[in-house]
Amino acid sequence: MSTRMGEQNKLLLPLGGKPIIEQSLETLLAASPSDVVVVLGHQASRVREALSFYEGKVRFITNPHFEQGMTTSIQAGVQAISPNAQGVMVCLGDMPFLTPSDLQQLGAAFTQAVAKNPKSIVVPTYEGQRGNPVTFSMAFRDEILDHAHLDGCKGLVKRNPEYVVEVPSAGQDVRLDIDTPEEYAQMEALWKQRQRS
Repeated sequence: MSTRMGEQNKLLLPLGGKPIIEQSLETLLAASPSDVVVVLGHQASRVREALSFYEGKVRFITNPHFEQGMTTSIQAGVQAISPNAQGVMVCLGDMPFLTPSDLQQLGAAFTQAVAKNPKSIVVPTYEGQRGNPVTFSMAFRDEILDHAHLDGCKGLVKRNPEYVVEVPSAGQDVRLDIDTPEEYAQMEALWKQRQRS
């Protein structure tokens, strides 16, 4: 609900001439995933309108329980995916600095992990700190759907350390998201800096 951003919906704030959510989705699609489900919640119609260009390229679903917390949106997305899928990468809408190669690296690491253990969780790290997106094998489907904590699936990752595969990232992008006006200002400056370099 972007509560820390004040009255603005952080996903709709402009970055590089496009809403943050569109920058994030473009990157995801450029990584060529087999299926993309966009879970709408807060200001669903406004977010969907901002992404109208992608109708037919992704599937939109609405989480009626989004006010209860992030976990409900993850659960809605997982329910929309075939139980026969190998895994699900949980991507946040406010991580516009990830690159397609970041996502492809994590996808390749996940493929290797589940070949060794069908019950795997792949987590990117930067300088020893865990980031996003996290990829769960569908062996965790029921645990995700039953997960009671409403702040995401961090607790699920912590409860299953023996199944976690950490993938070091060369850059900090797996740790960069936007929650406050100060972070947004920093992101704008970083975006401009990267465009110049």
